[in-house]
Amino acid sequence: MIIDCFSYKIYKSNLNFNYKNELVDIVSNISKEKLNQGNLDITNSSLFYYLTRNNDKYIKNNINIVDNLHSLIEDESNVFSNLFKLNKIFEIEEMWVTSYKNEEKCKPHHHCPESYDYTGIYYLNFDSDEHQSTTFYNNSSLTESVNPECEEDNLFIFPTYAMHGYSGVVSSKNRILIPFILKPKAYNKYY
Repeated sequence: MIIDCFSYKIYKSNLNFNYKNELVDIVSNISKEKLNQGNLDITNSSLFYYLTRNNDKYIKNNINIVDNLHSLIEDESNVFSNLFKLNKIFEIEEMWVTSYKNEEKCKPHHHCPESYDYTGIYYLNFDSDEHQSTTFYNNSSLTESVNPECEEDNLFIFPTYAMHGYSGVVSSKNRILIPFILKPKAYNKYY
C-alpha cells in the first residue's frame, strides 16, 4: 500500500514475522538490563538498543530471530523498490529496537538524508486501541502532520528526510518498534 504524505510517499505492508513473540521476549530481557544507547536529545524511551546480526543472544529454537527479521525486511524493501521503480536492491545499514510506555516520547527528527535514501519502522508490539502510530510531518516547521493507520506487524518505509516522531497516546503497555536505515546494496563487478 502507498500512503500519500505531503510531498513524499510512505510504503506500508504487513511483514508476517513469525517470531514476534520470541523477539518481544528478547526485548523484555534486554530492557531488564536497563540499556539505553540512543540519542537522549531525541527520545526519552527507557529502551533504545542496536540489534546486530550474527549475535548468539538472539537465538531461540536454533533460529537467529534478528537475522530472520533482517532478511524479511530486506526482502520487503525489494518489493518496495520494485513498486516505486527505484531499480535498487536495499540492505539494512542499522537496525535498533525502542520501547515506549507511559510518558515516553520521541521528538520529531529525520535520519541523515544526505547519507541514505530510506528508513523504516516495523511495529513489533503495537495495540491500535491504546497506541498511536508514528507522526509524519510536512516539513521541519512541523505545521502539518499525519498519523497513518497502523496495526501490529505493519512495516513502513519512507524517505530519510521525512520528519517523524511520537508523542501519542499514553499507555502502560509497551509500544515496541524496530526502526532501521536502508542503503542501496553495492555490487562489485569483476571482469
